[in-house]
Amino acid sequence: MTPSNENSWRGSMSQVSIADRHTGRRKTLLWEQIAELLRREIELREPGTQLDTELELAARFGVSRFTVRQALADLERRGLVRIQHGRGLFVAEQAIPFVLDGRMRFSDNLKRLGLSSTRKFLGSWHEPADAIAALALDIEEGDEVVVVRAMAFVANRPIGLTRDLYPAERFSGIEDLLSDNPSPTAALTQLGVEDYRRKNTRISSRMPDQEEADLLGITRTRPLLETTKIDVDVSGQPIAWGVSSFPADRVHIVVE
Repeated sequence: MTPSNENSWRGSMSQVSIADRHTGRRKTLLWEQIAELLRREIELREPGTQLDTELELAARFGVSRFTVRQALADLERRGLVRIQHGRGLFVAEQAIPFVLDGRMRFSDNLKRLGLSSTRKFLGSWHEPADAIAALALDIEEGDEVVVVRAMAFVANRPIGLTRDLYPAERFSGIEDLLSDNPSPTAALTQLGVEDYRRKNTRISSRMPDQEEADLLGITRTRPLLETTKIDVDVSGQPIAWGVSSFPADRVHIVVE
């Protein structure tokens, strides 16, 4: 933007704010106008495209970095951009619809959309079941469970974190299978579970902690969608109780 164009742009911005005094309507604040201009530009960009830095935008519009930060925060809240600290500002990708029903696995859902996913094993440990886990898994409180953490990726982008609990007595060694191949379905098949289904799912939301934000490449101000599920085998016996956490702007939950 040339200096003359920049001065013209800033003049028109001032006129918009002043004109509102005569109409009695709420003023359009400077950062709101910048956010609207950026929104129009974003519509013409491909998802994942890196945008100008905060400093570059401040210089371009002739405003303070604080004003630019307000505009970017608004765009992030609306799911139009994602801010990755240390990497920059990017056009947000389209959210993935995640269909919840008794049979649909997340990987199956992605295949239906023509997308592929990978899972990364993050770690595992054994612990005594608390009252909530014991009720979900139909075991005694204090019985040993295997806890497995993993992260799912779509197109090399972190899409969610999972934490699954399995009764240790029935599924001894499942953590070793999952460390080699993080597919729960494959591991359960090797341990004698030929088929299973989702008994129920609860949906909630919360803010991420710092570790989750770092793993998912988001800020702590971006909410998570969380699904808590119980899987059962063909006889109806619970085999897994787990929690999956997704950045709210990356996944849409669809209940059928």
